[in-house]
Amino acid sequence: MDISKVIGDNLRRLRTQQNFSLGKLSELSGVSKAQLSQMERGDSNPSIETIWKIARALHVTYTALLDRHETVRSVLRKENLIVQELNCCQGRMWCYYKSSENRNFELFTLQIQPGGTYISPGHGEHTQEYILVQKGNLELGAGQTVYMLGPSDAISFDPSEPHSYKNAGSTDLDIIMINYYQ
Repeated sequence: MDISKVIGDNLRRLRTQQNFSLGKLSELSGVSKAQLSQMERGDSNPSIETIWKIARALHVTYTALLDRHETVRSVLRKENLIVQELNCCQGRMWCYYKSSENRNFELFTLQIQPGGTYISPGHGEHTQEYILVQKGNLELGAGQTVYMLGPSDAISFDPSEPHSYKNAGSTDLDIIMINYYQ
């Protein structure tokens, strides 16, 4: 199924469950009514930043908008996952596990090309982020601090405020990221 259609169906369902009009959700999220309408029709491929804004406004997890409501699988193959393109840094993200009633975390892999920077708008309160660098060199900006991490280095931090991931090396940066919801 096309990711735009999945996002649109989920957006419409979550918005109507909370009895929000397009105008009210636009006001809460900062995303225009026109863009929300296009998204609901599946006519728009929203950025990751836009999805985060909407998720925060709806008080749901990021992956609640991406979840295809599939049956539980014991094996996940990367080629079967939805790839999210990061236009800002010529990067990509894959979600392996989405949060659910029985799972209070999301598991992603993130790949950023050399020189690229991805800025996350923040994930809301009561969240902890865990990162493990698989390949490359990560310059993580969190709060007022910049952390330099190389292969096999890990960090955890409060991601409620905007933070950045920069590929500080000359090869692709590959990281594993877990967002834990307390």
